[in-house]
Amino acid sequence: MASERLDKILSEAAGCSRKEAAAYIRGGKVTVGGKTVRDPSARIDPGSDELCLNGQVKKLIRNVVYMLNKPEGILTATEDPSEKTVLDLIRPEDRPKSLFPAGRLDKDVTGLVLLTDDGTYCHRVISPRSRIYKTYEALVEGQPDENDIQAVRKGLILSDGEACLPGLLTVLKSGPRSLCQLMICEGKYHQVKRMMASFGKPVLQLRRTAIGGLVLDPALSQGEYRALDLTERELVFKGSDPFDDRTS
Repeated sequence: MASERLDKILSEAAGCSRKEAAAYIRGGKVTVGGKTVRDPSARIDPGSDELCLNGQVKKLIRNVVYMLNKPEGILTATEDPSEKTVLDLIRPEDRPKSLFPAGRLDKDVTGLVLLTDDGTYCHRVISPRSRIYKTYEALVEGQPDENDIQAVRKGLILSDGEACLPGLLTVLKSGPRSLCQLMICEGKYHQVKRMMASFGKPVLQLRRTAIGGLVLDPALSQGEYRALDLTERELVFKGSDPFDDRTS
């Protein structure tokens, strides 16, 4: 890894401003490789040089992608003055200076959320050009029928005239309350809820289980997260389109 200014690296690793980082350095509170360094412009290799502030090791965290199993009642946002956000679920030692959700999930919806500090990766995930299908499990009131399934498949037009791209609705378990799977490649406002409500089958519970080919890890309890390796990150862009084999 190429060398970078000490004050820049400390600012990222410690989550402080460049001005604060420079003050720590000049004050003799920073060591690099066990030696005190007082020059904020000193160059260090963040990949190999051990950096400490007040005797505590500060590791530089960059270009991460976390898979989070979001609980109900948590906002998919970076901050909020009164409500808990997905960033509050990430331990401080795992949080790079700039971490944000790649896309959003409603407050009352649970399941898979991606968090990253990589702007390029985030853009690939949320860009409409990527046509990434998200998979949801919905508990709904009533039993969706074949007409509902075909309406979703053809591309549903909602009551306010808003058009939805083709999706795939599958009934997993029928009953007075039915469990359904829905695959869509858009993120319109309350889209799944509005689609099912248009059939007279309101959503009672909703959980996102996959983004593209990346499936939520069943070992993650709600509120838990883990880092994705490079192979897992790319699964988002693979094998998610249910219409790949559709014939005209």
